[in-house]
Amino acid sequence: MNTVQLECFVTLSRTLNFMLTAKEMHITQPAVSKQIRTLEEELGVRLFFRTTHHVTLTEEGRSFVKDAEMVLKVLQEAENRFRVAEKTKAGKFGIGYTDPCAATLLSRILAGFLQDTAFVPSLHMGETTENLERLSSYLIDVVLAIRDARFSSKDISFLRLYDEQFYCVMRKDHPLFQNDRTTISKHDFYGYRGIFYVPQYLLDHSFARGRTLFPVNDDLENIFVSSAEEALLLVRAGAGFALLPYYQTMGADDLAVMQWIESPKAPFGIYYRKADVREEGVERFMRVAREVTKEKGTLSL
Repeated sequence: MNTVQLECFVTLSRTLNFMLTAKEMHITQPAVSKQIRTLEEELGVRLFFRTTHHVTLTEEGRSFVKDAEMVLKVLQEAENRFRVAEKTKAGKFGIGYTDPCAATLLSRILAGFLQDTAFVPSLHMGETTENLERLSSYLIDVVLAIRDARFSSKDISFLRLYDEQFYCVMRKDHPLFQNDRTTISKHDFYGYRGIFYVPQYLLDHSFARGRTLFPVNDDLENIFVSSAEEALLLVRAGAGFALLPYYQTMGADDLAVMQWIESPKAPFGIYYRKADVREEGVERFMRVAREVTKEKGTLSL
């Protein structure tokens, strides 16, 4: 059974005339007869009574009309949906990023990326592992993130933009804050309550190597949160200091941000599919990202 058979059947059930059906279908009258005959053979029932002068539906034919119309309608809707999706997809550029605190850096990249281009950005916030799955499944085009040391794929490449490290963030009325201070040591903040957030894949990787990522003073009532946004919220509320990657502190101009001098470092950059390295959107996004992250004053590296 195919759509041509169904279209011939539905049209003939309405016109009850082989000549008119052939004209509407833009095929020959014998072709219409053949489609109806093969449909009847496949179904094992007669759909029409035919005489020299008249064509009428059988009882089975009348009951099959709604079924055939429904099948054709569903197929047409699916075809239209996929056609629209394909047209829309052609101009979309999917970008994965980690959390709302990455928005400031991403907005600076997008400002350059969208100049003189017809691309429409499609943003996907989520953990790096989740976005890498989207990238591998061709649901997005790039992922902006800290490199996941555990991830490996022959089809996915990573472009390093810079080595990210952790910064100490606090309110300007915190006892540790000094106007001319740009760096801080773990020996300075160890005696104060901290607010800690690290993506799970980094925690798993660090602990798996038998070390902890942060110097945590267990004698204090430290706070562990599930996002950088929560950490900044608590910092602003005066709950303590936080250690966050620099890109997650961008835009926090009301807070003091100091480089943690003993901080571990990790590459920050863009994941992309190797096969797409010459694609216009991917190439342009990487070029603009390089320009943004190397600008003096944009990132303190």
